Formats: sequence, structure tokens, C-alpha cells
Amino acid sequence: MKIHFTQNSEDNLAEIYVYQHESYSESYAGSFYDTITEFVTKSLSAHPKLGHEYNPDKGIYRLIFKKR
Repeated sequence: MKIHFTQNSEDNLAEIYVYQHESYSESYAGSFYDTITEFVTKSLSAHPKLGHEYNPDKGIYRLIFKKR
């Protein structure tokens, strides 16, 4: 299965990375980025309709990652 990150999601991930890099450390920011992308890729590969339907016409689903 092909997983595609929208430009909006890429922009959001970049903002999260920059914030964490400035507030914590580069290694923490990188680790968190890797955790999110791995979770999304593995989860959607196993369960393509995970999340809720965001754009029914295009069959696009939105998956929200939440971690304490």
C-alpha cells in the first residue's frame, strides 16, 4: 500500500520538529518525527481505513497521532 503525506501534514511535521529542536534537542525532535511517521506508515499499511473519512469523494482518511 502506498502512503502519501499531504503537503499540509509535511508542513505541520516540520513545524513540530523545529519547535522540539529549539525547545528540547535535535535528537528528541528527530526521534519524535521518526515515531510519528513510523506509526502512520505502519498503522495505515495494516489498516487503510483507520481514522475518519476526511474527503469521501477522494477516499481520503485523516489519522490523528496522540502521544503523552
